[in-house]
Amino acid sequence: MNTRPGDGTGALEKAIDILDEISRHPSGISQGDLAARLELPRTTIYRLLATLVARGLVSREDVGRTYSLGMRYVEIAHQNYAMQNLVGAAAQELRDLRDLTGETTYIGKLEGAAVISLERYDGAHDHRSNAELGLRKAVHATGQGKALLAALPAAQQKELLDKIHLEPLTPHTLTDRRHLKRQLQLIKARGWSIDDEENVPGVRCVAAAVIDSFGMVRGAISLAGPAYRLPISRLELLGPELVEAARRIGLRLEGIAGAPSSSGPLVVPGSASLYGAYPYWDNHRAELIWADTLAPALRRANADTQTRTRLDKPITGLFLQGTELCATHDQGAVLIGPEGNIRPLPEWRPISFQAITNRPNGEIWAALRGPHGTAIGRLNSTAAFRRQWYTDETIECLRWTNDGKLLYATAQQSGAILLFRPGSDRIHRITSVPRGAGQLSGIAIDALGRIWTTMRHGWSVMTFRDDGVLERTTPLPVPFSTGIEIGGKELDTVYVTTARQPVMLNELKIAPLSGHVFRFPSR
Repeated sequence: MNTRPGDGTGALEKAIDILDEISRHPSGISQGDLAARLELPRTTIYRLLATLVARGLVSREDVGRTYSLGMRYVEIAHQNYAMQNLVGAAAQELRDLRDLTGETTYIGKLEGAAVISLERYDGAHDHRSNAELGLRKAVHATGQGKALLAALPAAQQKELLDKIHLEPLTPHTLTDRRHLKRQLQLIKARGWSIDDEENVPGVRCVAAAVIDSFGMVRGAISLAGPAYRLPISRLELLGPELVEAARRIGLRLEGIAGAPSSSGPLVVPGSASLYGAYPYWDNHRAELIWADTLAPALRRANADTQTRTRLDKPITGLFLQGTELCATHDQGAVLIGPEGNIRPLPEWRPISFQAITNRPNGEIWAALRGPHGTAIGRLNSTAAFRRQWYTDETIECLRWTNDGKLLYATAQQSGAILLFRPGSDRIHRITSVPRGAGQLSGIAIDALGRIWTTMRHGWSVMTFRDDGVLERTTPLPVPFSTGIEIGGKELDTVYVTTARQPVMLNELKIAPLSGHVFRFPSR
């Protein structure tokens, strides 16, 4: 038994009394005043203060020789607040999911190399999942754990994977690291994970990570129940529901200390567009150009100013005609000079296209909808069309690589990213994005050959390698992104246009920046 002063339960109580007394004096309190107020020997106060200072719970000010609460105390309080903030933000969404399905829902967070359960909302059935709160669970064997792993930055994910032992908790637990990494890539792409009796025999779970508006992974939500009530086919239907719920929770969370807000998407100054689209970087003038298609207006933004050129008709596309910018509409096209002067392009005949773009050599390429698919080919200066490829996909956007050797396209219905090689009739499907992640819209190719895509109803930008492997997902604070461009003086900035008009009123309350242009570093 410890009998020395400063040890044991009595010492702990005295230390807590000291912290309580210091908290009542924001400007600090001296050692002598502490001893007098707590009626403790000065030697006891001295020993306990020395320990609290060493642990960072108390700070000693040399001027006036006073003591105040230390940064470690503040950090602990902040962590508790952040946890309560997460649980509070998730409460209604988890209740709604429970009521929708009758199954138990959970919220949890990473703690070291494990997942800890913070709150649970019990389902309606007598036979239900009832995992204990505060229980530490293996990240590799749980829906929440795999969702969190997949959402982490690559370096942090690797560090965590290197630490953990893939213990076989059930016959279904993943114990092969290569298999786990492949599954994490799939989870990252679609946004949700499944625990197929990997943690507890007879129990299945579907989960999604909660990411705040600064891109910080804050936790994960899950829905769990007996395997006989949750077949894989049902979990696959519920996965997108959890993704949407997790996104709404993330948008309700306040930013936390240390969140990398400077590296997350920033708003380009200026007012919101009704339907921003067709971003184009003018490298010569170092400015971004885009259309507010419904206003309708052509907008420009550089480091110093923003300008707006009003048009008479809704804009259906933007491209370069020689050295001038051309805006198309249902009845033809107009040329717009750098100072905003507008003149008609009478030789351009009205043509209905799904997408239009320039090849780096100035050629105009478009996708035209046919009776059974889409024709892709070249337009001349009068909009006469020469077909190069034909696909049964509905093309949303076209973009050439910087060297003009490859043409990429997004197919909205199937979620496919397609590749076309001039001189070959073959069409390559690079990858496909599940509908639960959103609908593909814009596409851009950077100098490294990476493919950047925007998502309608996806709240994010996805970046793929040229072999179709997902490299990163950049969260956006708005649901409806329409177009994407690589710009900036060093071509190292990603610009994303978004729309406000298609966003539901209830979503606008949590996504008030809808319609603005966002930017973030590409590296």
